[in-house]
Amino acid sequence: DAGWNTHDALPLRAADELHQDAFIKDATWQGLKQTFSDQQMMDLVFTCGQYTMVSMALNSFGVQLDADIEGF
Repeated sequence: DAGWNTHDALPLRAADELHQDAFIKDATWQGLKQTFSDQQMMDLVFTCGQYTMVSMALNSFGVQLDADIEGF
């Protein structure tokens, strides 16, 4: 979305790329390097991976939302 600044848009693009291709494209890495440290970029990859793993497990185990929580 054109409304996002670069600092916020790049991690979102990286997360989308990881979700779609399990890979962050070179152009996205280069953009991330402009405002994020190596540690932060590694954290981004591991955080996305962790959420993917948790969602796979919860879906596979059939975990349902609590009764007082609305879905999408």
